[in-house]
Amino acid sequence: MRFLGITDSAGFEFPLVPKFSGAAFAQYEAAAANDRNWYVRTDVTYIGKRYDSIANFAWVPTQVRTNLRAGIRADRVGSHRVRQQPVR
Repeated sequence: MRFLGITDSAGFEFPLVPKFSGAAFAQYEAAAANDRNWYVRTDVTYIGKRYDSIANFAWVPTQVRTNLRAGIRADRVGSHRVRQQPVR
């Protein structure tokens, strides 16, 4: 800030921290054939405008990110049962 002739950063926004941000998800799961379930899930993340430095000259614009996932869950794969073993 000294190169600008400003020695006090009062009133400037903290860099890389948006005023608003949030995330949400929704998932749907239903039964399919042979002890399997299918699912669909979406995630949405919102990150508001944020400045890149304490000088507040340059900023990163608002971002909204969306992910979509779909798949099949099964307790059995082929003729083998899938088991989760505890980590020791």
